[in-house]
Amino acid sequence: METNEFSNVTFVGMESVSLMFDSRPQFSELIARAREELEWNSTDDDISVVGVLHYGKSGRVFSRQVRIASEVGLDRYVNIVMKNEE
Repeated sequence: METNEFSNVTFVGMESVSLMFDSRPQFSELIARAREELEWNSTDDDISVVGVLHYGKSGRVFSRQVRIASEVGLDRYVNIVMKNEE
């Protein structure tokens, strides 16, 4: 991943893995599924969750990373993403 001077991100040479849930997960469920998908069994290391916000119009879309560290952070992220989709 590359970040420019404005903190916009571009994904380079990364593999994407989608996690599907039947309903909106709790933060702890998101972490558990990510650990399962990554086969991350170590309890010594935490997983960092980073969301990506896409914004912009007229063919010029920017992507910015947002750190998600708690249930409150996940709620805020989901609300922002939903507003951007309107």
